[in-house]
Amino acid sequence: MIRRLNDGREYRIVKNFYEPEELTTRCAAAGLAVAVCETATYFIYGAGERAIDD
Repeated sequence: MIRRLNDGREYRIVKNFYEPEELTTRCAAAGLAVAVCETATYFIYGAGERAIDD
């Protein structure tokens, strides 16, 4: 996707759209224990730490 700034500069950006459950699963597969939440306006955010192996 192309983003244009008010000063006319353009940047090509990549956006990845995940569902919170999918992002939680992907984080777990990478060894991260993350709680992912969604705001009322569809932003998602998470907090966590490296998963501890027993």
